[in-house]
Amino acid sequence: MPLATKLADLGHKSLVLVLAGATVGISTVVNRRLALKKEGRLQEELQRFGKESDIHAHTATTPTPLPNVGQPGRTGDDQ
Repeated sequence: MPLATKLADLGHKSLVLVLAGATVGISTVVNRRLALKKEGRLQEELQRFGKESDIHAHTATTPTPLPNVGQPGRTGDDQ
């Protein structure tokens, strides 16, 4: 078997394992949320998660809104 075929086979098997792992992980999260929803604790759990980890933290790469200017070349102060 040529080396290229062996590498392609290895890449294919690796991709299948990654996708299978992702599927299992996602289905676990979905099943847990469905169970919490049935118990009526989903909102409580989501709020607790949001307070414990700041998922919307502002970093140096966070986009900032552009200033509201009416005409190009002018800043918002001189209108």
